[in-house]
Amino acid sequence: MTARSLRAWPLIGVAAAGLWLSGCSGSPAQPADTPRPTSSAASSWMETTYRDHPDVTLGQILIPGTHDSGSGFINTNEPCDNEVIAGTQEAISAMLVAEPCGLAAFSRAQDVSLRDQLESGIRYLDLRVGVPADQVVKSAGGPIPLPPDPLSVELVLHHTVVSQSLTRALDDILAFAHAHPKEQVILDFQHVDLPTDPRVAQFYEQILAQYLLKYVPANGTGIGPVCSRAWSRDVIDVPDGDLARKVGFGRAWKADRNLVVLAEPSELPANPCFRNRDQAILSQWPKTQDPTVSSNYNRIELEQRQAKLAAKPPQCRGTQSVGAEADGTPKQGDEPANWCGFFVSQMQLSTDNLTYGECVLLPEGDCSLFALSQLVNQSGSQQSVAQQMVSWSGAGLPTNIVIVDFFNYSNPSYTETLVERNRQSVAGS
Repeated sequence: MTARSLRAWPLIGVAAAGLWLSGCSGSPAQPADTPRPTSSAASSWMETTYRDHPDVTLGQILIPGTHDSGSGFINTNEPCDNEVIAGTQEAISAMLVAEPCGLAAFSRAQDVSLRDQLESGIRYLDLRVGVPADQVVKSAGGPIPLPPDPLSVELVLHHTVVSQSLTRALDDILAFAHAHPKEQVILDFQHVDLPTDPRVAQFYEQILAQYLLKYVPANGTGIGPVCSRAWSRDVIDVPDGDLARKVGFGRAWKADRNLVVLAEPSELPANPCFRNRDQAILSQWPKTQDPTVSSNYNRIELEQRQAKLAAKPPQCRGTQSVGAEADGTPKQGDEPANWCGFFVSQMQLSTDNLTYGECVLLPEGDCSLFALSQLVNQSGSQQSVAQQMVSWSGAGLPTNIVIVDFFNYSNPSYTETLVERNRQSVAGS
């Protein structure tokens, strides 16, 4: 596959979906409008589906999620005025200057707020926290004390390019969690990208913890902070590696908790609120721009998980892959992994480094994450992601969480298809 072979791929089903793509050279493909939630039922699908099945766990169901969930406010409109986070590679910072719209098109993976995603039925959020490059505190050689008001220090969600403030994101999450206390939402802080100076990084880790422990929306009467609604160890006393298998909906409802906070233990101070994502979740990335390779990889991963879960006793311990071979076979790494916890099928596509650089610096209509997403979100020469997940689930593969880019530009509907599969599973049980 050549570096620019992405241009030869057809945008499957885009015309049928009624989407407009700008195909002119120098104008990366972006959606012209933004589909919003159309059914109020989507906002409470977990409550209605599992009301009479309280023993079902989050690890037993098919959960629609989004990749780079917080990237929806990256500006892709000319002149694409954006900034990068601290610690960004110099080459990417240079791309921001040379071709800001090309970089933006390969940074924005969603185009709706977190509240809209949750109202649409999304229940897993991939959250990436950073610090704006021009706002980094300086270290004098020792620990940096917290300011009197830690919440005055700005943190942001990003996909290298800054998207939105952490406060805006938490406003959305907390408002939804408060309004829908039985809907369980997984907050996966998959990346906490901080400056390399360990003293500076520790300062921002403490700031992030303060946000999760103390931040409440300014206009949110009765709304508590994230950790007041979290599956904290002191409320739901289950080992992190067993959260997916041993906490039923009924237990979470009885505790009046509906947020699962996952983070690397090295990236947040120890606290019962923060669950160890290394132990709780396995999220393996195929690293491919080829829809067939991605499909093969994710299917093989599910088949491996099926065998491990079926063993007597289950073989939960293993290692995680480090990408896909050309035929989709996983490249096995040596990092330990829990195959019995939450399990993410990453179905979004991503380019190799050369294609990424050329697409950013020489942008064309098909050089964007949106264009890539349409190759897998639309039914066409092969099934869409939603259809594949339903097919795999129906065949007995242990599907759990699935993530895509631009979930709301899918045909058939990504969230509606997965939610309906859960309802059918309950009806047939």
